[in-house]
Amino acid sequence: MDEELHLQPVQTGDILRSAVVITIATLIGHLIPLLPFLWLGRTAALVLAIVLSALVLFGVGVYSALTLVGDWRKSGLKMLAIGLGAAGVGFLIGNLCPGGA
Repeated sequence: MDEELHLQPVQTGDILRSAVVITIATLIGHLIPLLPFLWLGRTAALVLAIVLSALVLFGVGVYSALTLVGDWRKSGLKMLAIGLGAAGVGFLIGNLCPGGA
């Protein structure tokens, strides 16, 4: 398998650094849509959370295209559609459950 996949030994420091970076990025990503609810009413906070999430998702897609490869507009819209689509599906499933919003 080593010959087929050209695997390289992984340094323990790299694993720890990656885990810390992923943890911090995940926390920031989860806080973005929650922060408006600390200061605004329900409807205004929901609208602002969706707008902020859309902007950040688009920005992540643009960053991905600029640092890797691809058209920044297409990558931004793709990330936006996937992220908001997943949120919408989660919202619909939540409403199907007993006691949902």
